[in-house]
Amino acid sequence: MKKISPSVKYNPQDKARQVTEKGKGDEERSPFEIDRSRVIHSAAFRRLQGKTQVFAPREGDFFRTRLTHSLEVAQVAKGIALRCNADTDLAETAALIHDLGHPPFGHAGGEELKTLMEDFGGFEANAQNLRLLTKLEKKAANHQGLNLTRATIDAQLKYKILFPKDKKKFIYAEDKDLADWAGINSFPSSDSQALECQIMDWADEVSYAVHDLEDGIHAGFIDTRTLAKSQLSQSILQAGNIQTKATRLNLSSRKVEELWESLSKDIGGPLRKMEFDATHQEARALRKTLTSQLIGKYIHATKRTLRTGAQGVVKSERYLYEVSIEPEIRLEVSLLNQLIWKTIIEIPQVFTLESKARYLLAKIFFRLMQEDGHKLLPSDWQELILDPNNEHEKARVVCDYISGMTDTYAQNLYSRLYLPDEGSVYTVM
Repeated sequence: MKKISPSVKYNPQDKARQVTEKGKGDEERSPFEIDRSRVIHSAAFRRLQGKTQVFAPREGDFFRTRLTHSLEVAQVAKGIALRCNADTDLAETAALIHDLGHPPFGHAGGEELKTLMEDFGGFEANAQNLRLLTKLEKKAANHQGLNLTRATIDAQLKYKILFPKDKKKFIYAEDKDLADWAGINSFPSSDSQALECQIMDWADEVSYAVHDLEDGIHAGFIDTRTLAKSQLSQSILQAGNIQTKATRLNLSSRKVEELWESLSKDIGGPLRKMEFDATHQEARALRKTLTSQLIGKYIHATKRTLRTGAQGVVKSERYLYEVSIEPEIRLEVSLLNQLIWKTIIEIPQVFTLESKARYLLAKIFFRLMQEDGHKLLPSDWQELILDPNNEHEKARVVCDYISGMTDTYAQNLYSRLYLPDEGSVYTVM
């Protein structure tokens, strides 16, 4: 693999931590390797194994969870970082932490918390990452959070606009000082991302599209007949986000159709072989070969370029460069994501489960927000509420508590709160 020269240089401020730590004297790891170790050993990272990606963990051990998805994103991010000659440890760590703030029950859980927190400072999974890494996780008694380096914190900050100025993609207003510290050497733009953040973001989009495709094929929701349906093709091509992205990328409607036809052929050929001609073992190999080829294609479509207007302006090379991706590839991955959405996310079998998940989280939230609700929290969480009568303070703690739950934990807590035959004084929550 041909690397871009020169390598990205990281200065002392990139490697700085909020709290100065006494060195061990014999530490062989780089600051970014230390960050990766802290993330992997954190409780929030372990809990990802019990959180839904698309299919719930109980649906079978083949399907991805938030944890296995994060591991795969990290591997893709490493490949992109090698092409961009960025620090692979930093890129991998950004990928490992990118989903820490997601609540249980996948997309549905996130959307429900967003609705529930709209009057209490908002909820956004990326903003929640910042809270987890800098406030909620514990590494040492003398400081909050994992005390990660500035570059690692900044590498997961996809959004930097405060709530409620932007109510879709934002950071919490109370965490502005943390974002300002992380982005002290950033490009002077409210929507700017560090190079490693862009690497993580693209790796996530690629992994989500390709690996959810594999899960959908395994589950039987995506087959040749599905791809051949003209109604499905039209719904994908006419989707609002596809049209908007095509316009932004300056791609004509005909070009979008050509990309969809090519993508359908790339997927449809192996699918037909899997369904009709291949043995079970051959089908597995075909499926894995398909996903590997797509991942490789999307990694190799990236390159590192100079950020326009950054030379002589920024103090960190993390903002001197950016990831450049071929427009056709960006659109193709969006088409693949739209295929996942239409064939899996929106089908009644999935939608009914998502509806139940949203109901369950809402019931937990409203019970904990009642006047005596804080008394139902575990004792260590009760300590975080200084004034139970302050609804905003209470809602933020309740949101932190719920967003950290696994699917099973949330289901058990709901049962304990609302089902008469469930729960025991000997059960520790």
